[in-house]
Amino acid sequence: MLLTLLLLNAGPVTFERAPEWFDSRQAERVIDRIQSKLEWDLRKTTALFHADAAEFKKSHTYGDSVVAYADKVSSSIHLGPRVTKENFEAVFGHELAHLIVAQKYKQAIPEWLEEGLANYVGRHGQVDYAWLGGQKRPPVRELVHPFQAGRAPRLHYMLSTAAVEMLAAKCSFADLLQLSVGKKLESFLATYCGISDLDGELNRYLQTQSRAKK
Repeated sequence: MLLTLLLLNAGPVTFERAPEWFDSRQAERVIDRIQSKLEWDLRKTTALFHADAAEFKKSHTYGDSVVAYADKVSSSIHLGPRVTKENFEAVFGHELAHLIVAQKYKQAIPEWLEEGLANYVGRHGQVDYAWLGGQKRPPVRELVHPFQAGRAPRLHYMLSTAAVEMLAAKCSFADLLQLSVGKKLESFLATYCGISDLDGELNRYLQTQSRAKK
């Protein structure tokens, strides 16, 4: 895969070492959609393409499964060699959402919900409710980063995304996020969404969705 050494700009994002298939208009569409969804103007960000698998692996500590990641400290996105023109929008949108969550919400979005939120706004895959309904699931608040040791990334992603979809079904998710600017999102679950037992409510939602999919 040939790379260009030029820097390419798409709105607030500078892309480095972009492959030949990269389309800045496609990137701008993703940026506009995620910014609009989360109601935030992204601060200056760098997105770096890694064509070499070994180089990409050395740049992070998440293991072999990760395709891309967002570095919140440096406000950068790192896209591995498995990112293609076909999956770019979903992968880039997911990582972009992580950066906006860090910039806008600080610590207001709990860790157990962040991956699901990034999937939800980034349109990164769908929940397999029939599969998820048959899995042994940890309490949702115990979810940590999906690529930390001992975790099952697929279960984490789907359970966290299901939690977001459940919240969106129970209350206005956009309004819930707006309330969470500068405050803890969890403090509004009972008062705004009527959810006092998060795991119980999520289990009921999963059972309903699992039956519907089967």
